[in-house]
Amino acid sequence: MLVGMTWHIMTFERVVQGEDGPKIELQVHVHVLDGDENADSFTDAALIMSSLEVYAKSHPTVTQVELRSDNGRYAGLVAKLLSLLLAF
Repeated sequence: MLVGMTWHIMTFERVVQGEDGPKIELQVHVHVLDGDENADSFTDAALIMSSLEVYAKSHPTVTQVELRSDNGRYAGLVAKLLSLLLAF
């Protein structure tokens, strides 16, 4: 167990055409932060932006993503992500 560490997992899924028909391609990004403090929503947003940049570089034909979260901080993250995107 990761005691004293905050971790984030992002997965990217997309359907690609394989030789035997459509297949699901999956890419997983894991961030582990060392420290006793919980990450705030700005940290969450920065980690999402980092993963999106890495994914976009390796998949330039992907032009849209759908964000989903497993906890209640999702609504706050959307506002933070928009502010980060506007800063670019």
